[in-house]
This record gives sequence, structure tokens and C-alpha cells, in this order.
Amino acid sequence: MRARHIVAFSLLVVILVSMWTSIARAQGAHGYMMDRLRAEAAAHPDLKFSSEGKKLRFYSALDNSVFRPDGAGPFPAIVLVHTCGGIGEHSRYWTEEFLKHGFAVLVVDSLGPRGVKDVCGGPFAARVGVGRGVKDAFDALVHLQKLGFVDAKRIGLVGTSWGGIMGLLVSSKALADAFSPGQRFGAVVSLYGDCLLRDDVDRPLLVLMGEADTETPPAPCVPALQALKERGAPVEWHVYATITHAWDRRELHNFRRTDWKGSSVVYLYSKEATEDSGRRIVDFMERRLGK
Repeated sequence: MRARHIVAFSLLVVILVSMWTSIARAQGAHGYMMDRLRAEAAAHPDLKFSSEGKKLRFYSALDNSVFRPDGAGPFPAIVLVHTCGGIGEHSRYWTEEFLKHGFAVLVVDSLGPRGVKDVCGGPFAARVGVGRGVKDAFDALVHLQKLGFVDAKRIGLVGTSWGGIMGLLVSSKALADAFSPGQRFGAVVSLYGDCLLRDDVDRPLLVLMGEADTETPPAPCVPALQALKERGAPVEWHVYATITHAWDRRELHNFRRTDWKGSSVVYLYSKEATEDSGRRIVDFMERRLGK
């Protein structure tokens, strides 16, 4: 009798979890409902961004700073959003890469000014939530639009991992209407972000994923992107064969851990995938924002 009760209880748990998952997905962004995102955004004051267009030096602090390429401008610009571990060596790499191709860059730091080291423990343990990250991204967009050396109509976003989630979410019309009415990114790139895709993506979106990524696997994202494309959404994607999560993070090569979902993950740096990502991002931004 006891065994039967245990089996029945286990089945009930499975059914309830399945129902909750279906409801959460139907509400969009894997359970990140609008009210939760708004609450996360309201949990912290807004960031303060630099208004000076700096030249990037080897000693330059990146956090919430704006860097400009050579020339008079106005320049197209990119809002760069970090991983769950905050600004790192890869942030400087991408800043240099985009400057080299004529983009101004605003490097968002959602964690440091708020006294938070990382948000890698999962959404329910994070001291800075995804909703706050979305609000920071839109605030960065509005800030750039006010700078005289930036072309206000040619601003994109590039995010890695946690920042990649921001990329997927800011591409949503409903979220943009809620967080930044009338202000939209011209193009968005998401690198190895968890697939919190909503069904109302209406911004040009490029999603780059690694086939061997066990932290944010591409399997659920590819069919979702295909469905969006079939409905006319301006989405593109590419999956790198044999490539893991964080392929652009040379400083974390061969790093291993168990993530908050219980998955065993390994990060393997790939120079080839990183350089190819750069080419794809620049080509995408030039096509979508215009040269």
C-alpha cells in the first residue's frame, strides 16, 4: 500500500511539474512573466553611464563606459552585455573588435556597481535579476541615443550567456513596450544564452550557439527560432559543431563545474569559433543597421 502511495504521489508531482512548465512556456520566456521582470527591474536603482566617448587603452576600466573609434562620427553603436560572471577578458576582446570595425561601444556592468560578484547561481538565487538586466540594456540604448557622436538610429546589442538572455528578451515587442516604449535596438546578437525566446520577436536577431554546450544547449532553441522564422520574424542563427559554452572566453579554457540546473559543464575556448563569431556579428550589424 505504501509503495502504491509513493508511486501515485510521484506521478502527481510529474503531472504538476509538466503542467507548470506548459503554463510557464505559454506565458513566455520560460516562466519569466512580465510582473516578475518588472519586480526585478525595480529592485535596484538605474545605472549611471559615462557620457564621454573614450579611447580604449590597455588600462581602461570598462564598466559602464562608452568607447569610440577614430574619426568624427556619428558612429553606429553596440551595447555590450556581460555573462553571469560580470565583465571579463572577453568583454575587452569584443570591445576592441567592434571599435576596430567602426562601432562605438557601451560596456554595461549590471553587477559591480550593485556590489554583486556574479549571478551564476540561477534565477531564483540571483541578487540582480534578468528583469533588471533588461532595464539596464534599454537604459544604455537611451543613453547612447543622446550622445552627439552616436547615430541614434543605428544601435545594436551584443550579449554573451546572461547577456545573451537580455538579447533574446529585448527583441520582444511586449517587453520593449513595457520597459522602453518607442525605443528599440536596430539589431541584436545573442551568444550562448539560455533560450528565453518569446513568441513576439520583431527585431533583427542573430543567435549563435555551440553544439556541445551542456549549460545552455541549442536543442530547445533551434525549433523555436525555426517557428519564429516561419511566421516572418527577422531571425537568424548558427550552431557551431563540437563547440561548448563560453567559446570566446580564453581565460576559462577547460573550466569545469556543475551548474545550477545540475548539468555538468565544461568551457573550451575556440579561437576559430571566436573569430568566426566576430565576422558573423559585424556582417549582421552592418546588414541590419546599415553601413
